[in-house]
Amino acid sequence: MTHDLEALAQQLEKHPDYRVLRRLVPRQIIHPELAGQTLCKGVVLDTETTGFDVEKDRVIELGMLLFEFDPESGQIHQVLEVFDELEDPEFEIPQASIAVHHITDEMVRGKRIDDAHVARLLRDVQVVIAHNAAFDRPFVEARWPVFESLNWGCSIKDIDWREEGFGSAKLEYLLSTQGFFLRSPPR
Repeated sequence: MTHDLEALAQQLEKHPDYRVLRRLVPRQIIHPELAGQTLCKGVVLDTETTGFDVEKDRVIELGMLLFEFDPESGQIHQVLEVFDELEDPEFEIPQASIAVHHITDEMVRGKRIDDAHVARLLRDVQVVIAHNAAFDRPFVEARWPVFESLNWGCSIKDIDWREEGFGSAKLEYLLSTQGFFLRSPPR
């Protein structure tokens, strides 16, 4: 069945009126390591919160992807670890926030993000990247001060997506231009 679907997708791709999107399948090894290559560590992170106010709102989900990269070329070598945990903010999550991220009070009840695991993942990291660091950074620095001493990059502000030929910096759009989609796992 999968073979039949792939054959159909390839047929559609040949026609100028169709584009086919494929599910993005995570890979551990992106580029094989070259002999003598010095690699550095980076983290891509994303948060979900109860709202927009760092003073009163809280992180309820922290997702991080630890990877190795070549500091000279910027080329990613491999994914070392994927981290995704939920945390109870100890107050009701506003309905407006639930409508955005679909994380409910029941899902976070009694949960706490493992601080020691977060610190371990950040050990020897040269850069933290977020797709809107202006939002994520203050929240994680307030919750985990270890983030304050790290170098940060923003994949929205630090890349001129229009100059690179893209009409938008939205993640879904960028992914679709490369022929992929990402379906979130069921919560």
